[in-house]
Amino acid sequence: MAVDEALLLLYQPEKHMPIIRFYMWRPSTVSIGFHQKLEDSVNIEKIRLKGFELVRRPTGGGALLHAEDLEITYSVILPLDFPCMPNDVVGSATFITRGIISALKRLGINASHGTRFSGTRKYALCYFREAQSDIKVQGRKISGSAQRRLHKALLQHGTLLIGFRPEDWYEVIKVPSGTTLDDLKKSIVSLKDLGVDVDTDTVLKALIRGFSDALNVEFVESELKDEEEEFATELEKRKYGNHEWTFHGCVRKVGFLRDLSKYV
Repeated sequence: MAVDEALLLLYQPEKHMPIIRFYMWRPSTVSIGFHQKLEDSVNIEKIRLKGFELVRRPTGGGALLHAEDLEITYSVILPLDFPCMPNDVVGSATFITRGIISALKRLGINASHGTRFSGTRKYALCYFREAQSDIKVQGRKISGSAQRRLHKALLQHGTLLIGFRPEDWYEVIKVPSGTTLDDLKKSIVSLKDLGVDVDTDTVLKALIRGFSDALNVEFVESELKDEEEEFATELEKRKYGNHEWTFHGCVRKVGFLRDLSKYV
């Protein structure tokens, strides 16, 4: 999360190409959205008992479990004036997630976007929320996303489920009263559930090609620059490793922004 935020804060559209990152989680980690109240969203004791980690994202959205070896996370950073991309959050998120649809097609899966949800309910569990940018297969959600915007660029986080253990999700994330394990199984699907049992490299290659096609760009593999790595390390130490941020969504501002001002 610190790396993603560092890349967003340092991003200059006039100097940088679009950025996309793919990564997996070790150990399994529950992430919550920027605006979520921890006590309303997850079961802290269950997370600890299972040996999972907990992090608050810089993006919005709901809570989800990033299970070790069972999910690929992507992060995309684009300028707000990226060609052909709508200006609004819903439109831009849907535009970006065409990359997932394209990748799934390469894996032999026909997927589609969700429908725009106009209701007021915001479930704690990300995969129970409805959004136009959701990716669904046979009516079940296989990928969700969330965004954060600055004045020049946006960061979008998203997921692709390789496998799905509903029991773990059910224990660590708070679900609506009366929700059963069967309800999770009917709402969420993974590649393995669909009979797609390929290695991670194959999925990654499909994702890279899918996003390249959807965004009409050719990505070039690169490493973090020294400045990006240093900034991410400071953010990890001062923010994402900070109890106040994880549990309450805030950090002590005295000295924090001043000390990091040399980066942005």
